[in-house]
Amino acid sequence: METTKKSLFSTSLYYGLILGAILVVISILYYILDVNIFNFVFMVVSLLINAAVVVIVLLLGINTYRDKSLGGEISFSTCFLSGLIMGLIGFVISAIYTFVFYKYFEPDLLAESFEKFVEMMENMGLPEEQLDEIIQKSADKFNPESQLRSSLITGGVIAVIISLIVSAFVKKQSNVYKEDFN
Repeated sequence: METTKKSLFSTSLYYGLILGAILVVISILYYILDVNIFNFVFMVVSLLINAAVVVIVLLLGINTYRDKSLGGEISFSTCFLSGLIMGLIGFVISAIYTFVFYKYFEPDLLAESFEKFVEMMENMGLPEEQLDEIIQKSADKFNPESQLRSSLITGGVIAVIISLIVSAFVKKQSNVYKEDFN
């Protein structure tokens, strides 16, 4: 097997950029298709699509690094680190896109989304006191800055979880004590 030594960071950066681009394209498609992001079915489908994209890109990136740079062997910790870098880069790109989009291109869209959120909550049949409390707490979160903060935190958590899962399946090491960081 021919190996070309590329660093863990350069491979992870490359696939992280790909991940970020795909997540941005998915967001743009949702916007173009004018989907109701507060529809429960859409929420589930969107979550599954995004999770599948993240898993596939991480698998491709880690497998490429393992097979082309490390001769087919990689430790769990290196898998995890590579996947984490890819995920963080991808989610940071997506979060920045979301911030710029809501702040400069569609500033009224968050207000419209909040109205749809309120409508969805009203249709749930909650007691009015509880409904008012939920709406009041949520009102602060429908601005570009809160969306950015939320996206970065959520993206970081998702990157950790998916990297751990993918690493458990991708790791391939004949000598557990061999260190393969480059």
